[in-house]
Parts: sequence; structure tokens; C-alpha cells
Amino acid sequence: MRRLWKNILILLATVVILFCVSFVFVLAEKGKLDDRVELDIPPGSAWNFVASQLNEKRVIQSKKSFLFAVHLLGAQNNLRSGTFEIDGTWRYYSIIKYLQNGEEKLIDVTIPEGWNLEQIADKIEATFGIESAEFLEKTSAELFDINTEGQKTVIGFLFPDTYAFSKNVSPEKIVRTMIKRFDEQITPKIREGIAKQGFSFYEGITLASIVQGEVIFDEECRAISSVYQNRIKKGMKLQADPTIQYILPGPPRRLYNKHLEIESPYNTYKYSGLPPGPINNPGLEAIRAVAFPDTTEYLYFVAKGDGYHQFNKTFRAHNRAKRKFRK
Repeated sequence: MRRLWKNILILLATVVILFCVSFVFVLAEKGKLDDRVELDIPPGSAWNFVASQLNEKRVIQSKKSFLFAVHLLGAQNNLRSGTFEIDGTWRYYSIIKYLQNGEEKLIDVTIPEGWNLEQIADKIEATFGIESAEFLEKTSAELFDINTEGQKTVIGFLFPDTYAFSKNVSPEKIVRTMIKRFDEQITPKIREGIAKQGFSFYEGITLASIVQGEVIFDEECRAISSVYQNRIKKGMKLQADPTIQYILPGPPRRLYNKHLEIESPYNTYKYSGLPPGPINNPGLEAIRAVAFPDTTEYLYFVAKGDGYHQFNKTFRAHNRAKRKFRK
């Protein structure tokens, strides 16, 4: 009996030693690819899919040994989706742990101030492969909790900035992230400032989008905002060219008198007051300019040709400036 127990103990010890050796050997095994590779793991994928991809990319030498390593670590039910960069010299242990806990590779996308929804949709399509039409379907105001004053889409509330998203990001997540960034940047002080100017918040963003459409340099935002606010107070039409550009399809173009006669509630040459809603997605400086405009008596401005504007109080001075800068 004693001899039997001794043999059993020897057998168990041998099994334990063999297991430990295989554990160390398998987890220490590594690929021989002296490069980094991109691994795209769609939602719902299994480790077998990962092993096949890694094997095809020559990051691992054996699917079986890699899957064995996954089971040794008890990781078979813990796999993340996303896009990851794998070093071809990593050991199996490092690969598995990285795919469980590491940060996925993100793609940067920059949305400039003043872009409309179509421009953003085209950029998203070019960057992430999401069709522009699909993205635009997800910009309905009803899908997000910002549906005030009858707005139809989220235009005006997609904050211009640089974002980092996963390769497989959904259009809904992009829109929600941009709206969240907007809410983070627009402080209670800015909201109070807009209200003090006599505007609802939605009206304030609408005016900010017009200001954004006019400026090239942020330092002019407050002066241009003062012009439009002075005109509103005097009951004058805004006569804002960006609202005409918004009506016209395609990229901005030279405007003629015929364009100023287009029938549209966005035509601020025909109708007084603000248009029905934002015409683009303004940046922070344009929004702040509505809340805190310069104190001026300016009622007119004209482009000087260098990106800046000449501001004037009277129509006569405005006409002189137009003749001067449009020669």
C-alpha cells in the first residue's frame, strides 16, 4: 500500500512538472515577425478567429499552441472587439493579456469650425468607411435629447474638435460624443451670457453659426457678433451672406443679386431676424462672441481681402469701404 501511494505521488508530481513546463513553454512562445501588425476584431469574434488572423500574419507559429495558451490562462471567455496593434515579437502571454486589457488603436478625425452636416458626413465616410447617408440618418434631433424649438437635426451642436474613435465606431457614438463635447465646453456662464443678450439658447447657437460663417480669424468674432446684434436691435435685416451660401447646394460660391432673391426662411436678405436654425456647427469662440459681444456702434462690415474686415457705423462709410476693397 505504501509503495502504491509512493507511485501515485510520483505520478502526480510528474504531471504537475509537465504541466508547469508546458505552461511556461507555451506562454513564453513568441512569433518571429519583426514588425507590428494591425488586428481587427469584430464584435462577437472568438479566439479561434484571432488565432487564425495571427497565424496568417505570422505573429504566431501555431494556432493550436496559441489556443492552448488561451485556455491555460482561462481567457477563453474574455475577448474584446476593436482594432489593436500587435508586436510581431510578443510572447503569447503578452498578446493574450493585451487583447484582454490593452488599449485599442484609435483613429483621429478633425472636424473644423463651421462645417455643416454634409461636410462632417463626408469626412466620417472617408475616415471610417461609414456611408455619409448612414451618418446623416443618425443626426435627427429626435434621436438625441436636444430637441428644442422644433429643430430637425443636431446641426449647431456637433462640437468642432479632434476626436479619436475606434475603426469600427458607430455613427451614433460619433454623434453622441460630439454632442457631449459640446455640453462640456458650453459652460453655464456662456449660457447665461446668451440669455442676457436676449436670445434663447437655440437662437444664440443660430447666431453663432452665422458669425462662424463670416470669420477666418477668431479675434474678429466678437466684433462681427456686435454688428449682427446691433442690427437686430434696430430691426434691420441681417443680410448675412453665409445664410445664402447655406441655401445654395454645393461648396461656397460667388454670390449675385439673383441669389439674394431666393425664397427661403434662411434668406436674411429677404426676412428680418434670425433664420430658423443654425447653418453650421460653430466653434467655441463664435459661441462666446454671442454671449459676450464687443460693445460697438457698428452696423456694417466688408471683407478687406486679407481675411479681415473693415467695420463701419454708417451705410455711406460702408459703401466707401466696399469700393475701396473690391477694386
